[in-house]
Amino acid sequence: MRAAGLLASALLCAAAGASAGEARILLTGVFAPELLRLSESRSFVEYAEQGSLRASYPMRHGFGGELGVEYDVTRRFGMRASVSYARRLGDGRYEARLPHPLYLDRDRLVNGSVGGLEYREAALSLDVVLILGSGPVQVSLLGGGAFFRVDAEVAGEIRKTEAYPYDTVELRGLGTRRLGASPIGYGGAVGLDWRLSRHFGLGAQARYNRARARLRASEDETIAFDAGGLQAGLGLRVIF
Repeated sequence: MRAAGLLASALLCAAAGASAGEARILLTGVFAPELLRLSESRSFVEYAEQGSLRASYPMRHGFGGELGVEYDVTRRFGMRASVSYARRLGDGRYEARLPHPLYLDRDRLVNGSVGGLEYREAALSLDVVLILGSGPVQVSLLGGGAFFRVDAEVAGEIRKTEAYPYDTVELRGLGTRRLGASPIGYGGAVGLDWRLSRHFGLGAQARYNRARARLRASEDETIAFDAGGLQAGLGLRVIF
């Protein structure tokens, strides 16, 4: 994200000396309509035996925003740097096999759910822009690279109560932990801007970014999923 700030500052400096229409700041509220599903399967050692946990984390629609700075090198081509952020909430469902403290090969099977899990995703997009149209309405086609930072809340320690003869387990809840990753991917967007005055306008945008993320759950196990996806947004354009 530091790189985004440096590049945005550089483009803003260039915009300060640019004539009308050569540079713009884009403020966009975004909605991520696609559902995101994470899942994991991990093992652990308890009572000198191996136990296991399988969990899935369906995350609902995401909401957030995007800040972009664009410099139009010519009438038809430009460069844009933008930083987007989206947040999702979801529920986790899990099933675990817990070793028996007295007998071998007599696992206790437990399952449950946990709510209010949070997924956060930030992306720095660096795009080349093709500008179509010369009147108050312009269409922009973008393509380039995307640098992500994802942060997900997933299952942690199973909290339980057990008593002799230990054939059953009483669940007291499930702890959570946060895992993060910084994958690199690609992306593009289509924008429609309507100029209202010399310095202000409105815009609509559909952006699609994608990167393969891997959250390190343990030394030997990762949670792999596709970060990004479709984002649609509306916002304000400030033109220099």
